[in-house]
Amino acid sequence: MASKYRENSDRAIYLTQEIDRQVVAQLTPEIVRLRTRSSEPVFLYIDSLGGSTYFAERLLNLIKTPNQDRESCELMTVGIGIAGSAAADLLALGDYAMVYSGARIYYHGTRQSSEEITVESLQTLAVSLRETNETYALRLAARMFRRLVFLMLALSLESEAEEASFAFARAAGDPSAFFNKLSGKVNEPITKIFSQALERQRKILDLIRDLDLNSHPIAGAGNLDLDSEIKLLKGIVDFEATRMKSASEKSLKPGHLDVIQEDFVQLKDFYSGRFRRELDKLMSERGPSFLTADEETEFRKIPEEKKDEREEFLVGTVGPRLNPLWHLVVCICRILQSAEHSISPMDAYWLGLVDEVVGSKLLCIRQIEEEIERAKEREKATQL
Repeated sequence: MASKYRENSDRAIYLTQEIDRQVVAQLTPEIVRLRTRSSEPVFLYIDSLGGSTYFAERLLNLIKTPNQDRESCELMTVGIGIAGSAAADLLALGDYAMVYSGARIYYHGTRQSSEEITVESLQTLAVSLRETNETYALRLAARMFRRLVFLMLALSLESEAEEASFAFARAAGDPSAFFNKLSGKVNEPITKIFSQALERQRKILDLIRDLDLNSHPIAGAGNLDLDSEIKLLKGIVDFEATRMKSASEKSLKPGHLDVIQEDFVQLKDFYSGRFRRELDKLMSERGPSFLTADEETEFRKIPEEKKDEREEFLVGTVGPRLNPLWHLVVCICRILQSAEHSISPMDAYWLGLVDEVVGSKLLCIRQIEEEIERAKEREKATQL
């Protein structure tokens, strides 16, 4: 049975070199030909160590650009060998991502080379790299979130002790339990990533509680004034000082200042930055999926024209569940954008980096949609 998720060599592009200006120039004619011929999915086969994030973005935009009828091709990515760095990002950012069982995925933070680095330029470069890492982490998190929600729903359906919709909603509200369950399915390096992400989340929640930030101006929309930022920074310094003393630190080291800066940036982002904007977007697009059966019934009673009332219901009901899960996924992606991470196909599936491991028995959307189609055909045949 053919489906849009099935590999199609007639709609295939092959990325088997370092991603740079030359490879974009080589692939552009084929991309344009496929885009203008039809709006069917384009399959991007990847076996690349990576390369320029800028030119990887160029490739992504070329494939996803709408044609003159405003129709866009879905991008199906297939990891067939190595997918490293910018190529790993491309693989995960596919609308549907597949990986062959013998492939390997490598993640690390954004890198930038410079022939002349001065003390003056070093700080600017560090800020630029940090912002680039954050941009890619949040974009990757949006893709991973969708896949992890699918896994969460699949695992919730296995629960015999309670209604599936309630089990799913409860798992969303307590993502640590969900990731602890995933830890039993992955190798130790991925388990460590989960543990690090959970620790980062606990620290942010401790900061919010200890500094009483839910009543602080940071909890409101918009930018903080200077006095509020200084008050927040002082609170973080006191918080970290207490942690340092508990760890028997004897002096303040340069790395401690980096931790304080990271706390400050992430707390602002948690309430009013890009993290928060992406969360609001998810709330609008996927909020209803996190309602229990009873809550969904109540939600449907609110007329569609009363958008503010519907939004208020979702924020109050789903917000406390969605926020911890989204924050934890973002923490995982921030970790992937640092150090070096070698990831197997199976681990990539349970991490939410890909939708399907080709040839495996792991549940995927393709199988579900094809089974639905077969069921429709069987029902149609019985009616003839």
